Amino acid sequence: MAKEAKDKAAREMAEDEREVKAKEAELKAQYAKDKKAHEEAMTAQADAFKDAEKANIAAEKAQDAARKKLAARNIAKHKEIMQERKAAFDKKFRNVWNVGPTGVSYFSFSLPDK
Repeated sequence: MAKEAKDKAAREMAEDEREVKAKEAELKAQYAKDKKAHEEAMTAQADAFKDAEKANIAAEKAQDAARKKLAARNIAKHKEIMQERKAAFDKKFRNVWNVGPTGVSYFSFSLPDK
């Protein structure tokens, strides 16, 4: 009876060890599968980040170009407005304001006191 109990316990222990080894193999396989999926997800995330960074740089360049274009257009418009204002001023005050020769002569003379 003791021998039968020992044999039964040995068989149960062997069965338990086989179950543990099978479970370990299953867990290792699941771990490898999960690790591969994680690495693929990390690679995809890194690629998406790189693509988003490139898109952000392109958007910044486009925004900078638009800002420069707007500044150039505003400068040209300002110059045109100032040219029109100067022309209107010159037309209105031609007789009193001139940057060229005035056509006025300056002279002086001395007279003796009497």
